[in-house]
Amino acid sequence: CSLTRLGKEGFKGTLFRFPFRTQELAEKSKISNTVIDQSNVEQLTTMLYGAADTLLVFLRNITTIELYELPPNCHPSGMEQLLSVTETRLDSPADLIQRYVKHDIQSAIEATSASDLFEMNEATSKFVVVRQGKDIAEEESHWLVVSVLDSGSTSGPLYTKPDEHIPFAEVAVRVVEHNSHWIPCPVKGYLYCFLPLPISTDLNVLVNGYFEISKDRRSLTDIQDKNQTDTWNAKLISGAVTTAFLGVLAELL
Repeated sequence: CSLTRLGKEGFKGTLFRFPFRTQELAEKSKISNTVIDQSNVEQLTTMLYGAADTLLVFLRNITTIELYELPPNCHPSGMEQLLSVTETRLDSPADLIQRYVKHDIQSAIEATSASDLFEMNEATSKFVVVRQGKDIAEEESHWLVVSVLDSGSTSGPLYTKPDEHIPFAEVAVRVVEHNSHWIPCPVKGYLYCFLPLPISTDLNVLVNGYFEISKDRRSLTDIQDKNQTDTWNAKLISGAVTTAFLGVLAELL
């Protein structure tokens, strides 16, 4: 992929290069001894396509994901697009995270708590995700997302880690329109910390939040011990997450 012909503005995005690793290279590699061949890449492509419409649900600044393949002995101009996923907002909801950051700065200046500046804030947004793959027809999925910023008034003092955490959570449900009403379509429930975590739930919705997670992003750090109820994750779930879930139900009624 030649980035020298893109002009002064350069490439406005992030490029990921996934190299193959033969058995010989794997044995010498200091990074990984796992062999990556064509079948592995095809499997990853299939997995990406299956989850593509959910990857953009909670991201703030990324609205498009594209996957390209450069065939053998082919010039970069001959790259083939394998997948395209685009998110289009149907409205302009309030950015609760930015609101919190501005209030937090103001509270620091005035030496007041953030909870004195705002109560529970809630915003609702709707958007459509369009995905298309090579030799696959275009598909659309519609989503309803309720976002909540918790002042702590409903779940106690949340501001135990102000430098790292924001009491923010979202619940998203896939919907279809019928007679000018949104009808929910169950999805396999997972937790997100803006990107998906390998943590499933019994809910038929997607749950996103400023969770405190382990360094490998495989678990919530303090939720396993049921005796610990006064933790960040527990309060976030009982506060902002619960309010967002109730907000989704109210929107669908």
